[in-house]
Amino acid sequence: MSSIMLSMVITVVLLIMSIGTGYFVSSLGRPLNTPVFTFHKLTALGAIVLSIWMMISQRMILFQSSPVDLILIVSGACLFILFFTGSLLSFERSWPAVIRIIHRIFPWITLSVVTAGIFWVLKNKTSL
Repeated sequence: MSSIMLSMVITVVLLIMSIGTGYFVSSLGRPLNTPVFTFHKLTALGAIVLSIWMMISQRMILFQSSPVDLILIVSGACLFILFFTGSLLSFERSWPAVIRIIHRIFPWITLSVVTAGIFWVLKNKTSL
């Protein structure tokens, strides 16, 4: 398994962990449980760092645009949106409902995009 493929799998695992801890954090209510919330933030940050690393590595390997590039760009944008909305929601302040809705929908979009990327790579046997 190549390093980019391994990174994609680890990103999926981190996203699933982040989604799980996110539901746990939201079920506990305010004030936020510090250890669980910190773990949630760190898994999200790890997914973002891996996504950025994959984007940089991918650009060094491939010379032409490919669907993998699109998958990496979309997943990176989704992770950024999740990180941004999550940081807004972590403040002791009331935000518009759309921020909370975005933060609840985008983990599934991101997970779908990254998983689709893994299946596309496996189906086309692209060596990354």
